[in-house]
Amino acid sequence: MSTIVSHLKIMIPSDSSLTTPDELVEKWVEGFKRNARSINERRKKRIPNGEAFTQRVSGVSSKVYRQVINPAFVSRAGLSAQEIVNRQANNLKYAYKKYDDNLNAVYETVDGIEAKRFKERVEQARQHYADGTARKTLPFTGIPGSRGPMAITCLWLTDDPIVEGELSGATEILEGGPFMITRPEMRSSLKASLAPRLLQAGAAIVDSGFDLAIMKQENDITNSIVQGFVNHSLHLEPFATGGASHIDYGPFQEGIFGLDILVTQRT
Repeated sequence: MSTIVSHLKIMIPSDSSLTTPDELVEKWVEGFKRNARSINERRKKRIPNGEAFTQRVSGVSSKVYRQVINPAFVSRAGLSAQEIVNRQANNLKYAYKKYDDNLNAVYETVDGIEAKRFKERVEQARQHYADGTARKTLPFTGIPGSRGPMAITCLWLTDDPIVEGELSGATEILEGGPFMITRPEMRSSLKASLAPRLLQAGAAIVDSGFDLAIMKQENDITNSIVQGFVNHSLHLEPFATGGASHIDYGPFQEGIFGLDILVTQRT
């Protein structure tokens, strides 16, 4: 026999209802501008020459390209899949100079301004950052000064005493209350693993246009990770997508997307 000991639903706000705060955008812009020199120095240290470029960029790219292309494919020009892979790999070998020249131009001092072109590109990306953050980050993290679904879930599943005071109208307690699913000494590790996973999964689902197959794929990963932290002495039903215990993103009803947190215990 099993009993539901905790069930919480959290509605995820749509990006149309969120705006990235100006101060957050400004912090992002100024951070990149301020660190332009160190970003370039790290780039040069990581890829100082053509050999490093081949190992870290072109070599990796060729391996991935080889895995993606269909071995039976023949181009309109009559090239086989292997010939296409070989040509792509050969072209990449000679791409380092172009890569290095372009980045040196981006980071060079112009009109007395260090990395002027880089800083101009950061400014141009200001709105893209704001839009992307509102679409794929804030719905899960919450706006600065509040706790979003990501943090609430971590607090809820570690029975944090502050969590119920952090709930909003976007949450609904269906059964029980906060519940510690892991051993006390694993609380911090669970939070550290679950929080970024929920953000990563949420962003992937948004990018997919809320595709149900992608939701299941992301939920499978999340539940597998969480199951690894479960305190087995609690005799909880295993965390699995759609299972008696789960942490699942999904549609609640028409037009409403959210996170369903269910914990069931064998009694």
